[in-house]
Amino acid sequence: GLTQFSNLFLEENKKLHRIIGKVYVYNILVINVPACFVLGLFSNGGLIGITGFLIQDILWAYFTIRAVLFIKKGNVTDHKSYMILSYA
Repeated sequence: GLTQFSNLFLEENKKLHRIIGKVYVYNILVINVPACFVLGLFSNGGLIGITGFLIQDILWAYFTIRAVLFIKKGNVTDHKSYMILSYA
C-alpha cells in the first residue's frame, strides 16, 4: 500500500500502480468486505460491537467505490483522498 501513495513511484510505474490498484479493489470488494460482514455479524461486544464492525465494513466498501468512481472521472485529488480513507 505504501508504494501506491508515493508520487515518485506513481510517475515511474503508472501501469504497475493501476494493476496493484485493481488487485486492491477486487480484494476489498469481493473478498474482504463480504468476509468482514459475516465476521461482524458474529463479533463479540454485543449490539454495539456488531454495529461498529458492520459500519466500518460498509464505510470501507463505500470509500473504495468512491475512489474508483473518482479516478474513472479523472478526478485524481478526490481519488487520492478516498483511497487514503479506504486504506486507513
